[in-house]
Amino acid sequence: MTALPDESGLTLLQRGWRYQQERFPLLVHGPLIAVMAFGAFGYAISVAELQPDLYRYLSCWAGLLAFFFLLRVADEFKDYQTDCAHRPYRAVPRGLVSLRALGIAAAVALGLQILLIPVVGLYLLVPLILTWVWLGLMTREFFVGTWLEARPVLYLFSHMLIMPLLMFYALTHFGPVPLAQVWLLLPLALGVGLCLELGRKIRRPQDEEAGVETYSALWGPRRAALAWFAAVLFTLVWLFWALRPVAPAVLTVGVVAVAGLLALALLVVHARQPESRAAKGFEGLSALLILLSYGALGVTPWL
Repeated sequence: MTALPDESGLTLLQRGWRYQQERFPLLVHGPLIAVMAFGAFGYAISVAELQPDLYRYLSCWAGLLAFFFLLRVADEFKDYQTDCAHRPYRAVPRGLVSLRALGIAAAVALGLQILLIPVVGLYLLVPLILTWVWLGLMTREFFVGTWLEARPVLYLFSHMLIMPLLMFYALTHFGPVPLAQVWLLLPLALGVGLCLELGRKIRRPQDEEAGVETYSALWGPRRAALAWFAAVLFTLVWLFWALRPVAPAVLTVGVVAVAGLLALALLVVHARQPESRAAKGFEGLSALLILLSYGALGVTPWL
């Protein structure tokens, strides 16, 4: 077992910086969330014919960043006992930061979201409260944790339903957008969330850890990869229908085709050699899917 680093001399600021590097890297999450906000921004302008507003876009990005940080903190609380038993090298079990400190940081994130309401309007309260409530239920495993854990597919969907709520929250930053005009982005957001969640929990057999639940350990590497590919296809279908009325055909077909072919190539390589490094590509390609999908939606007003 690898010796844990001696971090007793670190200041509070150094601990916070190291925590974000390990558990919530801003250089990764920041740009991905910016692209998600950009997709909502561009689509709202294209479909609802709203005026571009940089302040609302920045508010959307900051609010989404706060939500994804809250998701990370919720996981830290939820997984604390498991991490102590099986992953003592992680930031909280090894004592880099405490759950109390993360709780304070989460309160700051909540405060930021409240401060953003005047920038947008009181109507932002509706998706904000809905998403808070769902996040709270997720943290408590919907009060049926044991029952849900025995049903991994239902567990996956119950937790990923927060993604359409986050997209609803993002869209609302650009005005009281009628859902009848932008609802296509809600199942698209669900698909993106499924791709990310499945992709980050597919590992090579030699990389599996005792006590750590992954879909590759649960279903086997090939079946887990097929589940991920099904999520990619689901996402691309909704992306096609979302882009079709607002983007040139060459962009719509091009983005869907490139993403689909890359996913198919990864699936084939992994199916032939589950022990290869291809397993590490599922999470990366899921992130690329975010860039392609939301990036294409975001540029539509200017095409």
